[in-house]
Amino acid sequence: MCDGYTDIHVHCVPRDGAVSFRGWRRLLAAVLARSAATHGSGPLAARMYMERLAARLRTASHVRRAVLLALDSAHDVRGTPTNSMQGFTVSNADVRAWCAEAPELFLYGASVHPHRADALDALERAAAQGAVLVKLIPNSQGIDLANCRHQPYFRKLTELGLPLLCHTGAEFVLPAQRQAWGDLARLRPALDAGVTVIAAHGGSSGWFYNQHTLRHYAALLASYPNLYGDTAALGLVNRMGVLLWWQRHVDSVGQLLFGSDYPVPVSVAAWRPWLEAADYRRLRGETNPFDRMAVLLQGLGIHPPIHGFESLLLSRRVPEE
Repeated sequence: MCDGYTDIHVHCVPRDGAVSFRGWRRLLAAVLARSAATHGSGPLAARMYMERLAARLRTASHVRRAVLLALDSAHDVRGTPTNSMQGFTVSNADVRAWCAEAPELFLYGASVHPHRADALDALERAAAQGAVLVKLIPNSQGIDLANCRHQPYFRKLTELGLPLLCHTGAEFVLPAQRQAWGDLARLRPALDAGVTVIAAHGGSSGWFYNQHTLRHYAALLASYPNLYGDTAALGLVNRMGVLLWWQRHVDSVGQLLFGSDYPVPVSVAAWRPWLEAADYRRLRGETNPFDRMAVLLQGLGIHPPIHGFESLLLSRRVPEE
């Protein structure tokens, strides 16, 4: 196996293959299914997706393993699960089962909604079962991380040494309860509590280029050494401006981690004006989706630390189950 990146942002599917989208989001789902070289729903489709994902990882030259991400259901303020995400969730149990099938390739990324009555115990269980991070999408899961009620949750993450991979910017694939809950400013309470926070999508607002958001992100990176970003989905047209920003801020690249957002594709043609001819040819010729993100970063002169994520795990505490 190559000594390459750990991709910290990879989406898996529930083992029963219960994946459904409504309205215009069906088009997005079709694009993602095509990128994943799979189709349909149900257990066989789920296995096809995961086997294809594993095969692509095994043949990657720049990426050696991936964190598979769970996605807890949305909960209201009383802790009651809701269907506001149109039923698309991936349980921690399903992610652990996928990881058990290929432990050399997959790491367990848990998702625990902080409104759950058992949230703190669930974080303990996740850590005991080998979780390497916790993933949240506040916009869709209905979480205002700036609310003081989450302080015990943040203290538990800090105690366990579990990084929080948190979606930032607008959310498009899943319905959003409030897009404002993806604002970078709402990460401050977690950061102040000592949580290692990874801002998914590397400071992007979800739109091509937002100077206000990036200025704020730069200030946060300078103020909080426990804040990181990832490169997930930054190859898309609507987020590519952030990679161009990172190209000019390579002094902060130690706080950038590799992520693909698989099966989200790279918008290859859009990068032609920004790459040297030889680098663009490499990007266009690369068929492995994990390597494609790595090749894009290399072409832009952006080099996240190869073992950057592993260094975050040194403080992880694994309690007994």
